[in-house]
Amino acid sequence: EDDYNTEYYNNCFLGVDQFRGAELMFKPYLIGVEQAGVTEIVQTILKFFDLEQQRRLLNCVFLTGGNMSYSNIEDRIYNDIRQIADYSCEVNVVKAKNPSLDAWNGAREFSNKAENWSAYEASNSHVHIEQEKRFVSKQEYEEKGYEYLQEHSCSNTL
Repeated sequence: EDDYNTEYYNNCFLGVDQFRGAELMFKPYLIGVEQAGVTEIVQTILKFFDLEQQRRLLNCVFLTGGNMSYSNIEDRIYNDIRQIADYSCEVNVVKAKNPSLDAWNGAREFSNKAENWSAYEASNSHVHIEQEKRFVSKQEYEEKGYEYLQEHSCSNTL
């Protein structure tokens, strides 16, 4: 007789890895990372704004990026934000149609239309960026590396 166990080798073992992967965005400490999760980051950001501004921000929480492709992610984020938000705030969470490519497609379209910068500057009179400082060239990026993006005048880091 053969020692080959047909039953064992023809089974499909399903784990919980796909669920744990998404959970790491909310609880990075599960893998020993000492960083804030999504909910903590939202809570920290909201502290910079008064209640009226928080209402406006939470009225349209837009989810984009590859991590937002998990099923039911918008429900999870809605429930977490609902717990930390003021009871008077209405929370609306909207997920991009194509979260993985949404930001790239938007940036591509924006960079191809110079008039977008004029409109942006017109609506934000405190912002005036010289033409040559609006974008990072490939040469600049290769010379200075990705860290330069954090100190660039168009960066959105806090």
